[in-house]
Amino acid sequence: MQHLAALGYRRIAYAGGPVASWSNRARAETLRNVRAESPELDLIESGNFPPFFSGGIQAGDLAIASGATAIVAFDDLMAVGLIYRLRQRGLSVPDDISVSGFDNVRVSRLVWPNLTTVHFPRIRMAIYRAMTAAGGGESRQLISAMGVVYTAIMLIILIIALRFINPTQLVAQVKESRDD
Repeated sequence: MQHLAALGYRRIAYAGGPVASWSNRARAETLRNVRAESPELDLIESGNFPPFFSGGIQAGDLAIASGATAIVAFDDLMAVGLIYRLRQRGLSVPDDISVSGFDNVRVSRLVWPNLTTVHFPRIRMAIYRAMTAAGGGESRQLISAMGVVYTAIMLIILIIALRFINPTQLVAQVKESRDD
C-alpha cells in the first residue's frame, strides 16, 4: 500500500456508482482499506452518480473542487464523462489530474489518451454473483473477501499504470512488436 504514496498520489477521489450496486460497495470498501493502511493518502468519496457519461459530468466539478490528483470512476462511461468535464474546465488529463475507470468497455479506447481501465472477466463475475447469492455464513464472507482483495490488486495496478505509461511510447512499442 505504500506504493501509492511513493508514486506521489495523495488525494484520490472516488466517483461512486449506484448505491445498490455490490461492485460499487466493493470498490468503495477497497479504497477505504487502502486509505486505512496508508494514512498519508486522502480518500475523497465524491458521492454516488449514475453509471453513465452524464454521471461523470456531474462528478467532474466535485473532483476539481476537492483538489484530487487522481479520480477513480465507478465505470468507464462515467470516467469518459469526467474527462470531458475536466477538459471543459481547462484541465489536462492525465497531466493535471488522472482518471481511471472499470469494466474495459470499448468506449475506453476512443478517448485520448486512452483511458486506463480495470477489466473484470464477465464469466468470473457471473460465477461470483451466483456463489454470493447461493452462499451463506462463512462462504459468503470468504467470497466477499476474495472480491475485495481482487479489486484492491486491480486498483494498485491501475494507479501504478497511470504514473508510468506514456501512451505515445506504448503505441510505438505495439507497432514495433507487430513488425517483428
